[in-house]
Amino acid sequence: MKSPIFIFTGLSNDEASPDLEAFKDRLYRRLKHLPLILNMAITGNQLILSLTNPDFRFYISLINQKQLKDFGTLATDFDLPWDGKEINMQRLSIIFNIIEKEGWFPFKMYHEVGFAILEELENLENTTPYSVPSMDK
Repeated sequence: MKSPIFIFTGLSNDEASPDLEAFKDRLYRRLKHLPLILNMAITGNQLILSLTNPDFRFYISLINQKQLKDFGTLATDFDLPWDGKEINMQRLSIIFNIIEKEGWFPFKMYHEVGFAILEELENLENTTPYSVPSMDK
């Protein structure tokens, strides 16, 4: 079983990274209607969205180009694949299907959360979304 985490990042095409606090507020408003127990906290340059029953964490960061290499290190540290390709809704759906097929962790119940995070990242101007894990099969 893999680590029960999923990492998203928004790579800013500008020098400055988007405002993580504002992103957190938008994401919370979007998810608060779901029947989930969730906690959102900003730690350093990451937004950590923790879900329970079963325990699962989404890590979300908004970074600039200089920080992208650290993203690959996260994948290695958690033994998760990363192909370095940006993601969209179609790729995220493929990734979720691979995760379920290979039985990595109890993830199916959190698809809606993952798609909401990606959509919020796509709504940011001049930002390209990535994820770990990220793979095609």
